[in-house]
Amino acid sequence: MGLFIFTPNDEIEDAEKIRVHEYGHCIQSIVLGPVFVIIGIISLVWGRHPYFAKLREEKKLPYTFCFVESWASKWGFFLQIIKQKGESNLFEQDYIMKLIKEMVRAILKLLFNIDTNSPSAELLENAEEQQMLDELLDMVDNGLINEAENKIYEITEEGKKTDLEIALLFYSYLNDKSDEFLKTHNYSRDEIKAGLKDVTVRYGVDGFAEMFLQ
Repeated sequence: MGLFIFTPNDEIEDAEKIRVHEYGHCIQSIVLGPVFVIIGIISLVWGRHPYFAKLREEKKLPYTFCFVESWASKWGFFLQIIKQKGESNLFEQDYIMKLIKEMVRAILKLLFNIDTNSPSAELLENAEEQQMLDELLDMVDNGLINEAENKIYEITEEGKKTDLEIALLFYSYLNDKSDEFLKTHNYSRDEIKAGLKDVTVRYGVDGFAEMFLQ
C-alpha cells in the first residue's frame, strides 16, 4: 500500500482548480441569467398563443420546445411575481391619492359649502385670489414645487379662511401629479401629506388629517 504525500505544489494546484471552478460558475450565471429572463418573457407569449396551446394539447411540441417551456414556465412565474409587486405599489399610490382627495373634498364641503370632485381656481370668488392660485399652479407645472409650497406657507401665516381654501386647492392640484413628476422635481406624495397636515394644524382642523392621513 503506497503512501500519499500532500505537498505545497498540490495545494497550489487545488486552489487553482477551485478558482477556475468559481470563475466558471460566475460566467455561467452572467451568461445564463439574461437567457432565462428572455425565456421567461417568451413563455408569456407562448401561454397566450393559440398555435402553441393547440400543439401542447395534442402533445406535438418537439422535445426541445418542451425543455425550453419547462424553464420558461419557471421564469414566467418569477416575472409574474415582479409584475404583481409593481401592481401592489400602484395600488398603494392610488389609495394615498384618493385619501388626500377625499380629505380636501370633506374640508371644502364643511367649511366652504363647496361640493366638487374637481377642485380648481374657479371656485375662488375673489379675482386676486384666483390669480394668486393660478400663479402657484404655474410654478408647479414648471417644476418649482418647493418654491410654490414656500409661498403657500407664507400665505397661510395670517390664518385667513380664504387662504386655507387656496392651500387646499393647491395641494389638490399637486396630488393629481404623478409620482414620476413629483420625483423629477425633488418632491414626493408624502410631502403633500405633510403639507396638508401642517395647514390643518394652523387652522385648527387637524382632526381631518388624523382621520384621513394616519
